[in-house]
Amino acid sequence: MLNINPSTYYFWASITSIGYGLYAAARYYSLSGVDLITAKEAKKKIKNGEIKYVIDVRTKLEWDAGHYKGAKHIPIQEINAKNTSTLKKNAEIVTYCNTGQRARAGAERLKALGFKNVYYIDGTYSQLN
Repeated sequence: MLNINPSTYYFWASITSIGYGLYAAARYYSLSGVDLITAKEAKKKIKNGEIKYVIDVRTKLEWDAGHYKGAKHIPIQEINAKNTSTLKKNAEIVTYCNTGQRARAGAERLKALGFKNVYYIDGTYSQLN
């Protein structure tokens, strides 16, 4: 049996707890200038006309398997000035993929291209329906 000093145990338990808290905060507050938005919030903003563009950053194969009606398909690797030239820089934009990782990366690319109001959904397009 391990003999652990209680103060050492509580110290490491506190560090672990702080780590989980920081991880959760990082999931919701981005340092890159793009913000996470829930599918529920996005649906409301789309319905109210606040979000102008919904961008699917998945592959063509994933897009063909199903996508959000009204979304624009720009795969993550194709987000560039040419492929986004028809989008208004000040419009609210939301990106999505299957897990949120590519959606965040896509939102960061859009932000780097000068788009001001960019969000990403941490989940799938089906949550928007």
